Parts: sequence; C-alpha cells; structure tokens
Amino acid sequence: MDEFLRRFFGNAITPEHRLALFTLPGFHACHAQSIEEAVAWATGQDQRTENVYFGPHLVGQRFDAIKNSNEDVVVVLGLHVDLDAVGPCRRRSRSAGLRR
Repeated sequence: MDEFLRRFFGNAITPEHRLALFTLPGFHACHAQSIEEAVAWATGQDQRTENVYFGPHLVGQRFDAIKNSNEDVVVVLGLHVDLDAVGPCRRRSRSAGLRR
C-alpha cells in the first residue's frame, strides 16, 4: 500500500492537500496529511468487517467531513484499472493480449 500511494500521489499529500480515506460499511473517515498517516490509518481498521477506500483526489478543506464534495477537491488524479481482466473469476479473457 505504501509503495502504491507513493507512486500514485508522490509528494502531493500535505497538510493543505490531504488524502481522504473512508471505510464501508462503518463510514469511518480520515484525511491523511502524509502517506505514512494514510497507511497507518488504513491498516489499523478491522479488515474482517471494514473495507477501506480512497479517492483519486486530494481535498483542501472540510477535513472533519466523512464525505467530501466537489468543492473540497483541490487535486484530481486519474486511474482506471480492471484488476480482474484476466483473473480466475472470468469465464474468458476480455483481452487476449494481456498476460496472466
């Protein structure tokens, strides 16, 4: 998780531009000021009952909110991944050119 966040966000996470993380179904939230804080918070959640999510954006206000609005976002990064494109749960591969 640490390496992924570093590659995705680099040094963009700061006290002014925080990474919003949240859990479902519990709706717990964190606005991490650093990658280390994000990793510590995410790994501290109960993995048996909570799924941890983050958005591909950084927020600059309303750090006490559980869910931020578009007005809170100051940086948007893009990422699209179909992680199970050739996974074992697919009956057939959608992309013959991808390797397993």
